[in-house]
Amino acid sequence: MKIKEYVVVEELSIKDLEEAVNGYIEEGWEPFGSPVVFNDHDMHRTHYHQAMIHHGPIDDD
Repeated sequence: MKIKEYVVVEELSIKDLEEAVNGYIEEGWEPFGSPVVFNDHDMHRTHYHQAMIHHGPIDDD
């Protein structure tokens, strides 16, 4: 199996990120790496990110 798709999920709360990631997991996606937290001091927001991958068969061509 190889990685067929890659997305980064972004939410504004850790609870929303957990729910979004769990939704992707239910659809067969896997977390890839560690979550990332970015504090946007200018906008007074914290952004939570998680990379997700989806596997597929290896193409022979």
